[in-house]
Amino acid sequence: MPLSLQAKLLRVLQERVVDRLGGKKPLPIDIRVISTTNRDLREMIQAGNFREDLFYRLNVVPVRLFPLRERLDDIEPLAQSYFFRQGYPQASLSAAALAQLKSYSWRGNVRELFDVLERAVIVAGGKRIEAEHLLLEEVIGIGADEPPASTENGNMAASAVILKKQAESAESKSLSVREMEKQLIFQTLHQVNDNRTQAAKRLGISVRTLRNKLKAYREKEVEKEFNGRP
Repeated sequence: MPLSLQAKLLRVLQERVVDRLGGKKPLPIDIRVISTTNRDLREMIQAGNFREDLFYRLNVVPVRLFPLRERLDDIEPLAQSYFFRQGYPQASLSAAALAQLKSYSWRGNVRELFDVLERAVIVAGGKRIEAEHLLLEEVIGIGADEPPASTENGNMAASAVILKKQAESAESKSLSVREMEKQLIFQTLHQVNDNRTQAAKRLGISVRTLRNKLKAYREKEVEKEFNGRP
């Protein structure tokens, strides 16, 4: 946040009023502010990037949130909350899956946990998640002490692992990886009522990549139809 905007925020917090654009007088407000950061604000103050008076105004009741690997008992309620919010009422973790999650070093904290759960739900078909559905080492492509991949290429590799696992099932052996990818994409779109933004998020790819893939599928269908004409 620029220093000029920090000064405006400080005034709002101190005076409990805001000046509405086009308004004729200040409006009183009754608010509670909860702020979070992963930066060292004292270092930012020393560097001149954060106002010291704003720091003391915000730092009334400080709460330090430890990394997920230091509060492993939070994993189960976080997972249950995530399943509920994402619309997977039947999804749950087996004892083996929970144990595997608790033995993992969560360098990406809660965000990484949610990514792993999202992929596991897709593999498990929205139902009970077993240890083999997590694909921790394979999906993330790292060891316990290495940082998680966060690029789209890493997510695409994760999707490829999911496709490979599904292709190994008895009912999928006749499908190619490309066909399995198409099946996974349409299955995910169906689960989110054709919301491309949500589907891309679940698949771990960008909306643009999803759009290009759907366009390629349509062009392939048109080509098939054209070549099939007498």
